[in-house]
Amino acid sequence: MKAIGEAVAWPKGQSPQKQIDQTVYSRSGFDVRLGKPGKETLRVGAARKPEDMLPKMFALGTMIPMPASFEDIIERLETDCAEDELSHVGAARGRLLS
Repeated sequence: MKAIGEAVAWPKGQSPQKQIDQTVYSRSGFDVRLGKPGKETLRVGAARKPEDMLPKMFALGTMIPMPASFEDIIERLETDCAEDELSHVGAARGRLLS
């Protein structure tokens, strides 16, 4: 719950096209960032998610062009990380998917 409160407090841009990114993981030129606000902030009524964020992956400062979900990013981290990093990825998976 602490991680959720922290993410809600992050600054957000004026629209999904003008997001403010927050780096949540960085190692060896590879970054995972969350852009806020996400597109689901534009929905109407009960479907609206005011704290929605867009997950993004970057390599050496350049966004990797792929549709990224939280699952996509976790899978990529699990594939690319060394064995000693996997415990951190497992903890991140629990925080992101809870």
